[in-house]
Amino acid sequence: MEININKLKVFSLILCLMLYLTLSGCRVVKYKFMEDVSEISNVEIVKLIEIEKKENVVVDIKIETICVVTNKEAFIEDFGRLKCWNIYADPIGINEGHIGSTILKIQYLDGKYELISNNARATYGETLIGMVGEYNMYADAKRFNEQEFNELLEKYMQ
Repeated sequence: MEININKLKVFSLILCLMLYLTLSGCRVVKYKFMEDVSEISNVEIVKLIEIEKKENVVVDIKIETICVVTNKEAFIEDFGRLKCWNIYADPIGINEGHIGSTILKIQYLDGKYELISNNARATYGETLIGMVGEYNMYADAKRFNEQEFNELLEKYMQ
């Protein structure tokens, strides 16, 4: 039996590429907040009520506070234990599909904040192009285990 070296090279290359794509497609990472944890002034569990758009651009959001977390240090420690996956895909962002959902609001000392759901994240305060006071729907693509995320919110809502 004769082995074609070129076919073997092509097969090996395809196998390596498939393995690389499979292993790097998403990975568990430690969640990185928008700013340093020492800059967190407030942690709230909120409900998204409405998203206001002008010309298909989000200009404002309406949220309702469900609960203010009184022990933010304990919450941040518990939050750090959640499995977080860095997804290599277009970020979803907090959008109309999240209206009525319970999400997390992390407020910073400088007034900026971020909203985090189990499968999306958005920031308010500085956009990707550096415009202050703008809402950035698509901060990046992160995903949490939905059950673990919801259990953490429920723990602090009691």
